[in-house]
Amino acid sequence: MKAHRFNIPMLHNQPLRIVKEEAVNFYAHFHYHEEVQISLINRGSGTLLLGHQIQNFKEGAIIVIGKDIPHLMQKASSMHQPVSCTSLYFKESLFGLDTLYANNLRDVKAFFTDLKRGLLVSGRSATRVSPLIDQCLSEKHILGQLASVLRILNGLMQVPDKVWLNVALENAPEVYMGNNRMEKVINFTLGHLKEKISVARAAREINLSESRFSRVFKQHTGLTYIAFLNKLRVEDACAQLLHTKNNISEIAYSSGFENISNFNKVFKQLKGQTPTAFRNRVSNFSKYAD
Repeated sequence: MKAHRFNIPMLHNQPLRIVKEEAVNFYAHFHYHEEVQISLINRGSGTLLLGHQIQNFKEGAIIVIGKDIPHLMQKASSMHQPVSCTSLYFKESLFGLDTLYANNLRDVKAFFTDLKRGLLVSGRSATRVSPLIDQCLSEKHILGQLASVLRILNGLMQVPDKVWLNVALENAPEVYMGNNRMEKVINFTLGHLKEKISVARAAREINLSESRFSRVFKQHTGLTYIAFLNKLRVEDACAQLLHTKNNISEIAYSSGFENISNFNKVFKQLKGQTPTAFRNRVSNFSKYAD
């Protein structure tokens, strides 16, 4: 599926666009834009395709998508009413993010970085934030709108039960840049993902014993090395399932798995469905992506 670049129309060169939309369906193309998007689903339910991740959503949910992240929202086939959502679009530069490292707002910068994965807020947390979005829509002047956006961002940052939707393969090294050894081993892993990699081989890259390496890696990532490796390989497989017509066996081996049964097992553990089921679900979106 090819993602189309979409230019968000900003009225009168305003830095922020706030719109309440009602339509038969959501914007039915796999697309991306340079603006951050915050959407409150006022009415409707459906499925969100974001990067390689497929996630269901329902009325009352808040979906937050970082800049340049390919996505598509599709209305549930069982729903016959028009959909309605309130959406905010703005560029990160609106808040001078390039200067945030020099002050006490580094958590804001980190939050925007996390938005590359996409965020779903639902339930009570969404109920607390949604009135702030409604208030932003009712504001008539730009200063009031900007103040509302800051309150919305603060509310989203305080949500205790965030659901991050997608861990993109190319973003993996950014998490551990503070440790040179971890940075080196992660770069090694990404560069040799399709090859046979053992814990021993990874440990040699940073001159540690296997046992010491395993402890250090788990300490810094919260995962065993094999679990981390499997996550990366499954994300790579997802990309192939989305963008190629290769059969499942070809994808399994090209992603670094040594046999098809282990690939199917690991894929289902991480994605909750088989590779074939994942591809079939994605194929339902293909008619919207042309």
